[in-house]
Amino acid sequence: MKKIILFIFFNLFFSTNLYSAVDSKKKEVLVSCNGTGDSSIGKFNWFDDYRFVFNPIYSVGQKNKNLNEKELFNDKNIEGYTLNIVVLENCSHCMGRQDAYASIDGNNDTLIISNNSIIIKQKGKTEIYTTISKSSGNFSSIDKIQYGQNIINRTGVCKNVDLLFSKIDEYKNLYKNKSTSKYFLKKIIE
Repeated sequence: MKKIILFIFFNLFFSTNLYSAVDSKKKEVLVSCNGTGDSSIGKFNWFDDYRFVFNPIYSVGQKNKNLNEKELFNDKNIEGYTLNIVVLENCSHCMGRQDAYASIDGNNDTLIISNNSIIIKQKGKTEIYTTISKSSGNFSSIDKIQYGQNIINRTGVCKNVDLLFSKIDEYKNLYKNKSTSKYFLKKIIE
């Protein structure tokens, strides 16, 4: 039964028409970072541009199960947004880094959002461990290229981090408040 439900869920969200409907409702915050790097070759200046993508959380209850595609993905059914993808759009020293990082299931996360920082990590031929601080916007990263044969330390600062974290809090509270309101409304009706 679980496999059938998962199959239906993935077909629902990843079919072309429905995915584009979901995709058009997303929210984004652009964050630009720059600074200096230090490796065995010497020092260098670098920059990274990230696009943090918030995808909508839809409420689809018993009353809504007969909605068509257009009705299903309208603004009335959006309860909030969740940050689960960051895209590396532009970089001066890309060094084999991936184009996108995601918050998936806890064990395989390459994007980790905490109260104090955002961590972007990658394993494999190129390994990175990047931290962007909430309080200062400071950026620090250890990049291991070619299975750790070349280690690069990058430090710097990011712009728009305050906006990014305010949106994280805003969307989290929006979802929490709507969920709480529905819970109390349900209790009152019962």
